[in-house]
Amino acid sequence: MTAVYIILGILLFFFLLSLLRIGVRADFAGDLADTSVTVIAGPARIQMLPKPDKPEKPKKPKKEKKKKKIRVMSIEEQNLFMRYSKNSQFYDLYMVALGTGMRNGELRALQWADIDFDNKIIHVNGTLKYIAKAKVKYMIDEPKSETSKRDIPMLDNLVTVLREHRKRQLATRMLLGDKWRPEPGFENLVFTGSFGRCISENALYQDMKKIIVQIREDGHTFGEHTPHSLRHTFATRGFERGIPPKVMQEILGHKSITMTLDIYSHVLPDKKAEEINKLAAMF
Repeated sequence: MTAVYIILGILLFFFLLSLLRIGVRADFAGDLADTSVTVIAGPARIQMLPKPDKPEKPKKPKKEKKKKKIRVMSIEEQNLFMRYSKNSQFYDLYMVALGTGMRNGELRALQWADIDFDNKIIHVNGTLKYIAKAKVKYMIDEPKSETSKRDIPMLDNLVTVLREHRKRQLATRMLLGDKWRPEPGFENLVFTGSFGRCISENALYQDMKKIIVQIREDGHTFGEHTPHSLRHTFATRGFERGIPPKVMQEILGHKSITMTLDIYSHVLPDKKAEEINKLAAMF
């Protein structure tokens, strides 16, 4: 009798296999596909055993983004740079950059209508963008963020610099006459290249590079700096003199104070000891 049960169990096993092959009861077959079948001697029984779970592949740890190292001129480097850039056509632009922390593109997009001499304010309204494939190569683009559109107070020395710059620019325009040919829509730029044209980003890089080479040739030690270093240098000098981070955020046009604190954490003084000393009078 036992032999009969075994034979029946074997027949049932092959019958189920045939169902899987021909696709009958696909839903049932699908369930079987995820199980293993065991035939046990004695009264025929089929035991469905779940297949073991596949081991999960270990997840690769996310790479941490390396924090960009900002380049800041030391006070000595700053003084050297301004001394050696006296004869540069961009000297006044460098002065405004170091006195406002404005971005490269914002400085090149600045128009005379943005300068409020009476209230000593610079209105930052956009950034100069170059489009290589376009018929009109330059455009004033929207600021990087809503907070990038901002008002920056001018120091008295910058008011003087810009007033003198305007006088020289008007004299140059009169001298060149028809040769002064700014791009259409850019007739009132504060800072221009030759013949009133827009200043390219590369022109500033090359001019700074030439100045730095001259500084080094004269035996001075000078780090690697770009026009963006002037923005970082402005912020660093400000923090060194106690400008609060929130105020600096607004001047720089950062989207959040977190960004300001993150970028300039290395120059922000540790205030803990200074603040705790305020409690000294209590004891």
